[in-house]
Amino acid sequence: MDIWQLCEGDKQLKPLALKVWRVVEDQSTSSTRQLVSSLEEHEILEQEIENSKPPIRGDCKGFDYLLFTPSRYPPLAYGSRFGQKTEPSLWYGSCELISALAERAYYRFVFILGSDIRTATDRMYKTAFTVNVDTLKGIDLTQPPFLSYREHISSALSWQFSQPLGSKMRQHSIHAFKYFSARDLDGYNIGVFSCNAFKNKKPIHYKSLVEFSNPQVVEFIDKEKQDKYIFTINDFILDNKFPFPPN
Repeated sequence: MDIWQLCEGDKQLKPLALKVWRVVEDQSTSSTRQLVSSLEEHEILEQEIENSKPPIRGDCKGFDYLLFTPSRYPPLAYGSRFGQKTEPSLWYGSCELISALAERAYYRFVFILGSDIRTATDRMYKTAFTVNVDTLKGIDLTQPPFLSYREHISSALSWQFSQPLGSKMRQHSIHAFKYFSARDLDGYNIGVFSCNAFKNKKPIHYKSLVEFSNPQVVEFIDKEKQDKYIFTINDFILDNKFPFPPN
């Protein structure tokens, strides 16, 4: 089934203008600082690390690393929802913080359940940030005619149909697209193929979070407001089992 062809995707382009959230590792400290004894040595080490990385893609030059990093690296061994394993990676975000945290919690459970190491509770520090997506080359997969294929596009169990759809969007020079989250059923996610979709060259808002996780619960605490966001393993169970990403 070719969803792009069935929906006449090349006729569905529309502007997208959205604030988007993304959650990443804590950005307030550098993990390499402890490896050296001075700031000068740290700058040299950071530059050596930077020189060893793949070059920044042309459309992403001048953008903050939080925006260009995903597209800089080869795809994961099994790809992603809209990226096949032979294609460059995408930048993914969510329209609401809760949806971005749900995605993060799900993949934390993936890591925990796939690891032989079991700890009572693990603590990590995260940074949530927002950026504006504003492009004329957008696709809204949450609206007709794509809405009829929601279960295929946002399946929690399979990327069989979403990956070919992603390839078609990439081939037609789509910059960004909106789709239903598979982890927060009331939420929406955003995928970005090109840095040209970003209105800003760097994030516009940051939020510091503490993440506590164990095999049953992942909890996020806003360090400033002390708001709590809690996800349990049962939030993601389907057909009495945890849905691991396709591979």
